This record gives sequence, C-alpha cells and structure tokens, in this order.
Amino acid sequence: MLILFYLFYVELVTAIQIRDCGSVKTDAVESVTIDGCAQEPCVLQAGGPIKVKITFTSPLDMTKPKSRFLYYSAAKSTSPEREDNWGIACNSEEEKCFKLDSTYNFKVESSLPNEKYGGMAWQLLNQNKIVLCVRWAIQIK
Repeated sequence: MLILFYLFYVELVTAIQIRDCGSVKTDAVESVTIDGCAQEPCVLQAGGPIKVKITFTSPLDMTKPKSRFLYYSAAKSTSPEREDNWGIACNSEEEKCFKLDSTYNFKVESSLPNEKYGGMAWQLLNQNKIVLCVRWAIQIK
C-alpha cells in the first residue's frame, strides 16, 4: 500500500513542460512542479490554492529580487491579461540573496484568480529587470 501511495505521489508532483519567456540565461530554470498536477495542461480550480516549486541556478547575484505570476488567456498568447503576487523573493538579510551559479528550490504558495486562463508564467525580477521567466500551459476551471 505504501508503495502505491509513493508512486501516486511521485506522479502528482512530476515536473511540467516549461518554455523560457525572456530569462537572461535560457537554461537557468531546471524544473517547475505544481502540487496536484500530473498532466498537461495542468488543470486547477479557479480561486483555489496553487503551490509551485521552481528549481533554478541563479544567472547573477541578486539583491532583493521580486517574484510574480502572469496569466494568459491561452497557452500561446503573447501578452498577459493579469499580473499577480509581487513580493520580495527572499527574506535574507544578506546583501546578495541569490548568488551567481548557486542552485535554489524556490517555492511559491498563492491563490489562483477566479477567472479562467490557459497559460501561466513565473518571473523573477532584480532591480525591476526580468532575470528569469518560464511559462507553462494551465487550465483554470
């Protein structure tokens, strides 16, 4: 029984397919996993919670970076219809919160919008410039 649970759990947190959308180094984001997402597009409930883990190698030293989600009407739309969740990406008192060539597991917990969207992106900004950006298909019902 434990083995079945483990296999089921592994399936639910499988990394999803991502596309770069303007990172300073295109292969810096290694993977994105979304809790409860075992297929693509990832199907989630409008207004419900979302827990995302992004594994990346920092392409530069960053001081007080900010993180945000972008939502698109369709998976291949070119401009976002909504931006959410600006926030400082780390609570470190160190001058450089993300260090060049160091690998991080960045976790974001949030609530999804009540509207329906077909694409989603995550951006990490440093001094208001995009450092990392990845995008994936999502279906918010």
